[in-house]
Amino acid sequence: MSPPPTPRSSGASTRSPDSLVFNILNPKGARANHIQGAVDVMQALRVAQKLKLVGSPAFYRSQEVPSPDSSITAEAQRNGAIEMLRGNLTIELPRDSRIITIRFESTDPEMSARIVNAYAGEFIQSNLQRKFDSSSYARSFLAE
Repeated sequence: MSPPPTPRSSGASTRSPDSLVFNILNPKGARANHIQGAVDVMQALRVAQKLKLVGSPAFYRSQEVPSPDSSITAEAQRNGAIEMLRGNLTIELPRDSRIITIRFESTDPEMSARIVNAYAGEFIQSNLQRKFDSSSYARSFLAE
């Protein structure tokens, strides 16, 4: 007789993004899909670093995966953590809405909530950075 399945938890957060984030989450065309993939990996890497998930026994337990042993390279551990983040993350942006729903599935509700909140923070931070960069460019252009 097999053991009962481990209950899965899902953290969720809802945010109202700016139109730049909307365009990243709702890309159009093949080139945009390629950019979306790069954005996903970069955000997952920042979340993994921010929460110190690479090599974290609690993170691996929450994914029902054994912690990596010392023979696995740091790069392979980082890539594995990124793939676990991306594989259990769901981001929804309903049509004609500016509300993002972010979900992360794991066996640990606290871990799910931390990861969802970190992703929401990354979306907000990257949006603020884009606004700052855009206004800096405009000031520089006008000063010339």
